Amino acid sequence: MRRRISGGGEGMIEDVESVMVFLRDVAEKVLRAGESLGLDGIEVYASGGLDVGCEIENGSIKKAEKSFNWGFGVRVLKEGGVGFAYATRKKDTERCVREAMRLSRINPLEGYSLPPEPGRLPDVKGVFSGDVAAMDVEDLVPMALDTVRGVESTGSTALEGGVGTSFWAYVLLSSAGVDVSFAGTEIGGGVFSTHKNGDVSTGFHYESSCTVTPDFFEVGKKAGEMAVMGTRRVRGEKGVVPVALGPDALSSLLGIIFSPSLVGKKALRGETYYSNRVGEVVAWDGLNVYDDPLLPGGLNTSPTDDEGVPSRKTPLIERGVLRGYLFDTEDAHRFPTMPDGERIGSTSNGLRGGYSSPPSTSPRNIVFNPTETSPPSPLEKGRKESGSGLETLYVPEGMDHGYLVPEIMGAHTANSTSGDFSVNAPVAFVVRDGRVVGAEKGVVLAGNLFSSLQKEMLAGVDWRLVGGSFSTTCFYLPTVVAGGMRVL
Repeated sequence: MRRRISGGGEGMIEDVESVMVFLRDVAEKVLRAGESLGLDGIEVYASGGLDVGCEIENGSIKKAEKSFNWGFGVRVLKEGGVGFAYATRKKDTERCVREAMRLSRINPLEGYSLPPEPGRLPDVKGVFSGDVAAMDVEDLVPMALDTVRGVESTGSTALEGGVGTSFWAYVLLSSAGVDVSFAGTEIGGGVFSTHKNGDVSTGFHYESSCTVTPDFFEVGKKAGEMAVMGTRRVRGEKGVVPVALGPDALSSLLGIIFSPSLVGKKALRGETYYSNRVGEVVAWDGLNVYDDPLLPGGLNTSPTDDEGVPSRKTPLIERGVLRGYLFDTEDAHRFPTMPDGERIGSTSNGLRGGYSSPPSTSPRNIVFNPTETSPPSPLEKGRKESGSGLETLYVPEGMDHGYLVPEIMGAHTANSTSGDFSVNAPVAFVVRDGRVVGAEKGVVLAGNLFSSLQKEMLAGVDWRLVGGSFSTTCFYLPTVVAGGMRVL
């Protein structure tokens, strides 16, 4: 499908396939400019993305639009320093490089060199769909209307939400020989619903995938069913009771507390709960956690990280034992050895928030697995309908009573060093005899995440990919019944 897309002040890009050519042309121009200025090293990251969206408001289409955004970031090495700058116009090429040179004078990093040419790269699966990349506004409107119809099939109202697609691409070139280009897609949507039945309650559900179009009627239906159940008011137990955290709720806590504690530079500076504890038991012996940037269909899956280091799986916790930390190349240079003398290198975790930020250490696809078996492939799961035979308010087998909490608010207030948190559950569903019987508003959950991870867990089978709410990290995890949380 041919489109006319604004190219950031550089004329028009005629079609999606031209994006990669455009970005390579930009990156090569910047690289040549840098090499002519006598630098010790230069790296160029040119990226662009095409977003198409259709918004829902009060049961109807509010607006539909598309946009293209691009730019380039430059990291330079000069006389023992590292500098970074970015721009969004080709004509600013030399100015951007010189700004990075200026900033290198105030950021010394003696002996650091850019990553070398990566050699043969690993294969990745399930991250690009030509069909998704080709979707336009007129393709999304029927999907948005299906979402509304799904909500209304439950007697609820679609308050706000939408569906959207994203096509993104980058070209990474460096004077050290790195030459990597990659592209991916994503399609997804969600909706807030409201239901009145003597009381008023809301529900929310969303689905997304890199390559598989969700069943948006089912997305809306689930949001509506949550709102309906939310109007059935009951009071649950208080105190320390079992709490089933849905994928969204659990990933919010993990993203604020757990993931940052595994960033190598923080851990080796003694700033996290896991500092200097590699080889120790830090969690329940049934818990396995790893970062897998090659996860099929993962939202951060690619053959290299954003520095050109080949992607590889990194074990973090195996059967409750801490196995290691995460590093990009700069952090690995600053902290060359572990306390036991083991040499440190990049774990392929140099990630960027976009062209406007330099690479920094970040988890990519965190797989959180409190089961004895390997999780299902996201690709196999994505081929099934959104409903996949599970109830909307799914309770893991073996949970008899307590609360099911799909979402939480206030995770950003948690203490990432100690693990303490106190968060609000807008709607907490009360579980009795293994099933949801109603809901309670305004429930507060308090506890310590690191302590909860040391207790035995129950895991559901509703595995989901969840993008980080407060970071670029993607999580792949099921609903988990965690212990040690106090319900107030």
